[in-house]
Amino acid sequence: MQIEKKSGGDLLELALHGRLDNDSSIYFREEIESAARDGWHRIVVDLGGIDYLSSSGIAALVDARQRL
Repeated sequence: MQIEKKSGGDLLELALHGRLDNDSSIYFREEIESAARDGWHRIVVDLGGIDYLSSSGIAALVDARQRL
């Protein structure tokens, strides 16, 4: 999975490409944690480039939503 970051004002957009599965969900969680530590509180996750979304990927998205 690849993550493309775009920022504008107080909004960070993370465009995901590829598969969001068990392995890549760990990387996604790290990116969300890093963005939150850097002070981003408004984050949009664009899933338009995701080819496959596993239950682990869904869990990572739910966890990110709850943390932010």
